[in-house]
Amino acid sequence: MKRKYLEQLIKPRSPEEEAGYWIQRYKEPATELLRNLRIKIEQLEYDSVLGDDTGARIHTLVFSQAIKEIYGDRKNLQTIFVQGGVPLKDDPEHKQNVINYLEHMKPRLGKKCLIVTEEISSGETVKKLANILNSIGVQADVATFGTAWDQDAYTEYVQSTDQPKIMNLGGLNIFVGEYSWAPSIPKDYLGLWDRSKSGHGHAIKQHPRDLKFMPDSDWPSNWPSSDKISAARVKAKELGHQLAQEFLSSKNDNFCCRGVDSGFRFC
Repeated sequence: MKRKYLEQLIKPRSPEEEAGYWIQRYKEPATELLRNLRIKIEQLEYDSVLGDDTGARIHTLVFSQAIKEIYGDRKNLQTIFVQGGVPLKDDPEHKQNVINYLEHMKPRLGKKCLIVTEEISSGETVKKLANILNSIGVQADVATFGTAWDQDAYTEYVQSTDQPKIMNLGGLNIFVGEYSWAPSIPKDYLGLWDRSKSGHGHAIKQHPRDLKFMPDSDWPSNWPSSDKISAARVKAKELGHQLAQEFLSSKNDNFCCRGVDSGFRFC
């Protein structure tokens, strides 16, 4: 019995099983975010979802898929990615590239977008991104899966369970999935260079033709498997679909049930 148990522990998993394991951990904070944003989503407030960094690629795919299905035929939600994070804060040239890129993408961004990020520490970089959006006439809220912030020291935190879990940073509304580090997925499932810059304001795919953009420190020991990258995107959409179905099926419930296993009732 012990040997059989150990064999199960070390048994290799397929890319789909591995991706599913990692991405299922996104469900609880994503569910909380949808609950917090329920009114805004039901009012079709957002024209687009903007993923702000390479690490948030899967988080953004999960969340945008859920909102797209909740919107249905009522509105066409756009999904866009930009390379925010540390390069936006530290590199003036990259910041200008981001400004140019977002100006080019403005027709798709619409009047208001929801920035999706993996997690927030100081909030400095996401605030810079929101300021860029505001400068080109696009309003923004932020949805973060996790945060290292001290909610009392840094935020206007709403204690009532009837109100959304929200932070405020200089007028920027930041909706929070959980007050802890966000779940993540190994980088070889992302298919993107982490810190390399394309020169166009967005991340670049991991492909040999893009090596000219890549610093030596980013050189991988092995090229990421295309099966892993594809599996992560499939599982992200599956979770987004599941979240949308739970959201839509619970809209008219009068009972609000919160739990890890059963999910949340969006009431």
